[in-house]
Amino acid sequence: MKAGVRIMNKRMDLEDFGFSPGPCEIWYLKAGELDLAYIKPSAASIDRDKLEDTHVCIGSIAVGSLDDKFDLKYADHNLSSFLSLVYHQMQGENWSPKGQAKDFILACGTGHTSMSMGDVVVIGDRMWVVAMLGFTEIK
Repeated sequence: MKAGVRIMNKRMDLEDFGFSPGPCEIWYLKAGELDLAYIKPSAASIDRDKLEDTHVCIGSIAVGSLDDKFDLKYADHNLSSFLSLVYHQMQGENWSPKGQAKDFILACGTGHTSMSMGDVVVIGDRMWVVAMLGFTEIK
């Protein structure tokens, strides 16, 4: 998956905003799909095979000590803390405090800078959607 978008002939993704590349893919709900998050805010409303139809991958990041060798089967006991850290890092005030990502977000077609309900985190073959409280794994 090649994340990011072209802005004025330059390919941009989350690395342009200070994130280190890593295995944690960040998928934001497309602007026209926002009702999906509020009408059906559950993992059942996300189709794994059609994620690109409703979401856009804005980048892949490293989180904490997470690297390409990270194996989630050994991290399940810390999964809630890990996903909370991803959520915190993806809040607009943390990665775009002065609106630096405005053009990037508009070009991606998401309409929102901060991770919010309906957005998806993918690591390997596992996926989680931001729910009303915390995250719900998409099976």
